[in-house]
Amino acid sequence: MSYRRNLLPLIAAGCVSINAFADLKEGDFAGKIGGAYIMPSDASVKVEGVPDQDGKIQGHKLDTKRDESAISVNIEALYMVTDNIAVNIGTFWPSEIKSKLGGSDSAKFKYKVWPSYIAAQFYLNDPGEEFRPYVGAGVHYTKVSDVQTDNGAFGKSDMDGSFGLLGQVGGIYNINETMFVDFSARYMMMEAEGKLDYQFTGTGNKKYSGKGKVKDFKIDPWVFNVSFGVKF
Repeated sequence: MSYRRNLLPLIAAGCVSINAFADLKEGDFAGKIGGAYIMPSDASVKVEGVPDQDGKIQGHKLDTKRDESAISVNIEALYMVTDNIAVNIGTFWPSEIKSKLGGSDSAKFKYKVWPSYIAAQFYLNDPGEEFRPYVGAGVHYTKVSDVQTDNGAFGKSDMDGSFGLLGQVGGIYNINETMFVDFSARYMMMEAEGKLDYQFTGTGNKKYSGKGKVKDFKIDPWVFNVSFGVKF
Protein backbone atom coordinates (compact mmCIF):
# COMPACT_ATOMS: atom_id res chain seq x y z
CA MET A 1 0.00 0.00 0.00
CA SER A 2 2.97 2.34 0.52
CA TYR A 3 3.68 2.52 -3.22
CA ARG A 4 0.13 3.81 -3.73
CA ARG A 5 0.67 6.52 -1.13
CA ASN A 6 3.86 7.53 -2.94
CA LEU A 7 2.19 7.43 -6.37
CA LEU A 8 -0.74 9.72 -5.54
CA PRO A 9 1.40 12.86 -4.93
CA LEU A 10 3.22 12.21 -8.22
CA ILE A 11 -0.06 12.01 -10.11
CA ALA A 12 -1.29 15.20 -8.47
CA ALA A 13 1.96 16.99 -9.31
CA GLY A 14 1.68 15.82 -12.90
CA CYS A 15 -1.85 17.21 -13.16
CA VAL A 16 -0.66 20.55 -11.84
CA SER A 17 2.23 20.69 -14.32
CA ILE A 18 -0.08 19.83 -17.24
CA ASN A 19 -2.27 22.83 -16.45
CA ALA A 20 0.59 25.18 -15.54
CA PHE A 21 0.20 27.32 -18.66
CA ALA A 22 -0.42 31.01 -19.22
CA ASP A 23 -4.19 30.50 -19.25
CA LEU A 24 -5.19 33.89 -20.66
CA LYS A 25 -8.77 34.38 -19.55
CA GLU A 26 -11.33 37.12 -19.00
CA GLY A 27 -9.79 40.20 -17.38
CA ASP A 28 -6.15 39.25 -18.03
CA PHE A 29 -3.63 41.67 -19.52
CA ALA A 30 -0.44 40.73 -21.39
CA GLY A 31 2.44 42.56 -23.04
CA LYS A 32 4.34 41.30 -26.10
CA ILE A 33 7.55 42.24 -27.90
CA GLY A 34 8.98 40.60 -30.99
CA GLY A 35 10.18 40.78 -34.55
CA ALA A 36 8.26 41.20 -37.79
CA TYR A 37 8.91 40.65 -41.48
CA ILE A 38 6.98 43.20 -43.58
CA MET A 39 6.54 42.04 -47.18
CA PRO A 40 4.76 44.52 -49.51
CA SER A 41 2.67 43.28 -52.41
CA ASP A 42 3.56 43.88 -56.05
CA ALA A 43 1.03 46.61 -56.87
CA SER A 44 0.97 50.07 -58.47
CA VAL A 45 1.23 53.84 -57.94
CA LYS A 46 -0.15 56.84 -59.82
CA VAL A 47 1.89 60.01 -60.36
CA GLU A 48 -0.01 63.06 -61.65
CA GLY A 49 0.84 66.68 -62.44
CA VAL A 50 4.40 66.05 -63.63
CA PRO A 51 5.34 67.35 -67.11
CA ASP A 52 7.17 65.29 -69.69
CA GLN A 53 10.33 66.44 -71.48
CA ASP A 54 8.27 68.76 -73.69
CA GLY A 55 6.37 70.33 -70.79
CA LYS A 56 3.10 68.47 -71.32
CA ILE A 57 1.40 67.59 -68.03
CA GLN A 58 0.69 63.88 -67.88
CA GLY A 59 -0.48 61.23 -65.48
CA HIS A 60 1.30 57.92 -65.09
CA LYS A 61 0.26 54.64 -63.55
CA LEU A 62 3.31 52.55 -62.74
CA ASP A 63 3.56 49.00 -61.51
CA THR A 64 5.64 48.47 -58.38
CA LYS A 65 7.60 45.33 -57.68
CA ARG A 66 9.06 44.33 -54.32
CA ASP A 67 12.86 44.63 -54.16
CA GLU A 68 13.64 44.31 -50.44
CA SER A 69 11.19 43.66 -47.61
CA ALA A 70 11.58 45.15 -44.13
CA ILE A 71 12.46 43.65 -40.77
CA SER A 72 11.05 45.48 -37.77
CA VAL A 73 10.44 45.30 -34.02
CA ASN A 74 6.90 45.45 -32.69
CA ILE A 75 5.31 46.01 -29.27
CA GLU A 76 1.78 44.90 -28.39
CA ALA A 77 -0.67 44.97 -25.50
CA LEU A 78 -3.40 42.34 -25.15
CA TYR A 79 -6.55 42.49 -23.01
CA MET A 80 -8.90 39.51 -22.64
CA VAL A 81 -12.49 40.77 -22.79
CA THR A 82 -13.80 37.22 -22.30
CA ASP A 83 -12.10 33.83 -22.10
CA ASN A 84 -12.05 33.65 -25.91
CA ILE A 85 -12.21 37.27 -27.14
CA ALA A 86 -9.31 39.73 -26.87
CA VAL A 87 -8.40 43.25 -27.94
CA ASN A 88 -4.87 43.57 -29.30
CA ILE A 89 -3.13 46.95 -29.75
CA GLY A 90 0.33 47.36 -31.25
CA THR A 91 2.85 49.30 -33.28
CA PHE A 92 5.97 48.63 -35.31
CA TRP A 93 9.27 50.48 -35.35
CA PRO A 94 9.50 52.56 -38.59
CA SER A 95 11.06 50.33 -41.25
CA GLU A 96 12.46 50.86 -44.73
CA ILE A 97 11.08 49.03 -47.78
CA LYS A 98 12.73 49.02 -51.21
CA SER A 99 10.81 48.58 -54.48
CA LYS A 100 11.17 48.92 -58.23
CA LEU A 101 9.00 50.89 -60.64
CA GLY A 102 7.78 48.73 -63.49
CA GLY A 103 10.13 45.96 -62.41
CA SER A 104 13.16 47.89 -63.67
CA ASP A 105 16.48 47.78 -61.81
CA SER A 106 17.17 51.31 -63.02
CA ALA A 107 14.06 52.80 -61.39
CA LYS A 108 14.30 51.91 -57.72
CA PHE A 109 12.77 53.75 -54.80
CA LYS A 110 12.54 53.31 -51.04
CA TYR A 111 10.26 54.51 -48.28
CA LYS A 112 9.50 53.97 -44.60
CA VAL A 113 6.32 52.62 -43.05
CA TRP A 114 5.20 53.01 -39.43
CA PRO A 115 2.02 51.00 -38.77
CA SER A 116 -0.07 51.13 -35.59
CA TYR A 117 -3.16 48.97 -35.22
CA ILE A 118 -5.98 47.64 -33.08
CA ALA A 119 -7.70 44.30 -33.65
CA ALA A 120 -10.25 41.98 -32.08
CA GLN A 121 -9.10 38.37 -31.74
CA PHE A 122 -11.11 35.19 -31.23
CA TYR A 123 -9.29 32.28 -29.55
CA LEU A 124 -10.46 28.82 -30.57
CA ASN A 125 -9.29 26.77 -27.59
CA ASP A 126 -10.17 27.19 -23.92
CA PRO A 127 -7.85 28.88 -21.37
CA GLY A 128 -5.17 26.55 -20.02
CA GLU A 129 -4.56 24.76 -23.32
CA GLU A 130 -0.91 24.53 -24.36
CA PHE A 131 -1.64 25.90 -27.85
CA ARG A 132 -4.42 28.39 -28.67
CA PRO A 133 -4.98 29.34 -32.33
CA TYR A 134 -6.87 32.54 -33.10
CA VAL A 135 -8.26 34.68 -35.90
CA GLY A 136 -8.52 38.45 -35.83
CA ALA A 137 -9.66 41.54 -37.70
CA GLY A 138 -9.14 45.24 -37.15
CA VAL A 139 -7.91 48.57 -38.48
CA HIS A 140 -4.53 50.23 -38.81
CA TYR A 141 -3.07 53.69 -39.31
CA THR A 142 0.25 53.74 -41.14
CA LYS A 143 2.58 56.69 -41.63
CA VAL A 144 4.47 56.53 -44.94
CA SER A 145 7.55 58.77 -45.08
CA ASP A 146 11.02 59.36 -46.50
CA VAL A 147 10.18 58.41 -50.08
CA GLN A 148 13.39 58.51 -52.13
CA THR A 149 14.02 57.52 -55.74
CA ASP A 150 17.08 56.80 -57.86
CA ASN A 151 15.67 59.25 -60.40
CA GLY A 152 17.35 62.62 -59.83
CA ALA A 153 14.26 64.44 -61.13
CA PHE A 154 12.35 63.73 -57.93
CA GLY A 155 13.12 65.10 -54.49
CA LYS A 156 11.37 65.61 -51.17
CA SER A 157 8.03 63.89 -50.54
CA ASP A 158 5.12 64.72 -48.26
CA MET A 159 2.94 61.65 -47.81
CA ASP A 160 -0.38 61.39 -45.96
CA GLY A 161 -1.09 58.63 -43.47
CA SER A 162 -3.04 55.56 -44.50
CA PHE A 163 -6.08 54.05 -42.75
CA GLY A 164 -7.02 50.50 -43.69
CA LEU A 165 -8.41 47.14 -42.65
CA LEU A 166 -6.38 44.14 -41.55
CA GLY A 167 -6.96 40.43 -41.13
CA GLN A 168 -4.94 38.08 -38.98
CA VAL A 169 -4.42 34.40 -38.18
CA GLY A 170 -2.10 33.11 -35.50
CA GLY A 171 -1.65 31.20 -32.31
CA ILE A 172 -0.01 31.33 -28.91
CA TYR A 173 2.13 28.57 -27.44
CA ASN A 174 2.18 28.68 -23.66
CA ILE A 175 5.56 28.14 -22.01
CA ASN A 176 4.54 28.33 -18.34
CA GLU A 177 2.09 30.14 -16.06
CA THR A 178 3.07 33.63 -17.22
CA MET A 179 5.06 33.38 -20.47
CA PHE A 180 4.06 32.47 -24.03
CA VAL A 181 5.14 32.79 -27.66
CA ASP A 182 2.82 34.36 -30.25
CA PHE A 183 3.00 33.50 -33.98
CA SER A 184 0.90 35.45 -36.49
CA ALA A 185 0.41 36.49 -40.10
CA ARG A 186 -1.44 39.70 -41.03
CA TYR A 187 -2.65 41.15 -44.31
CA MET A 188 -2.94 44.93 -44.19
CA MET A 189 -4.85 46.93 -46.80
CA MET A 190 -2.50 49.90 -47.15
CA GLU A 191 -2.74 52.74 -49.68
CA ALA A 192 -1.01 56.12 -49.41
CA GLU A 193 -1.24 59.50 -51.15
CA GLY A 194 0.83 62.67 -51.05
CA LYS A 195 3.06 65.06 -52.97
CA LEU A 196 6.48 64.68 -54.54
CA ASP A 197 8.83 67.49 -55.59
CA TYR A 198 10.27 67.36 -59.10
CA GLN A 199 13.02 69.32 -60.85
CA PHE A 200 14.59 68.49 -64.20
CA THR A 201 15.75 69.93 -67.52
CA GLY A 202 13.59 69.11 -70.53
CA THR A 203 13.70 69.65 -74.29
CA GLY A 204 15.44 72.85 -75.37
CA ASN A 205 17.26 73.05 -72.04
CA LYS A 206 14.05 74.26 -70.40
CA LYS A 207 13.88 73.72 -66.66
CA TYR A 208 10.81 72.37 -64.88
CA SER A 209 10.10 72.22 -61.16
CA GLY A 210 7.09 71.88 -58.90
CA LYS A 211 5.07 69.31 -56.99
CA GLY A 212 3.45 66.22 -58.44
CA LYS A 213 0.69 64.19 -56.82
CA VAL A 214 1.19 60.62 -55.68
CA LYS A 215 -2.12 58.73 -55.64
CA ASP A 216 -3.29 55.18 -55.05
CA PHE A 217 0.15 54.09 -53.83
CA LYS A 218 -0.78 50.52 -52.95
CA ILE A 219 1.50 48.72 -50.53
CA ASP A 220 -0.84 46.03 -49.09
CA PRO A 221 1.81 44.13 -47.10
CA TRP A 222 1.83 40.72 -45.50
CA VAL A 223 3.33 40.93 -42.01
CA PHE A 224 4.75 37.81 -40.36
CA ASN A 225 5.34 38.14 -36.64
CA VAL A 226 6.92 36.19 -33.77
CA SER A 227 6.61 37.69 -30.28
CA PHE A 228 7.44 36.80 -26.70
CA GLY A 229 4.59 37.56 -24.28
CA VAL A 230 4.15 37.90 -20.52
CA LYS A 231 0.85 37.80 -18.64
CA PHE A 232 0.49 40.33 -15.81
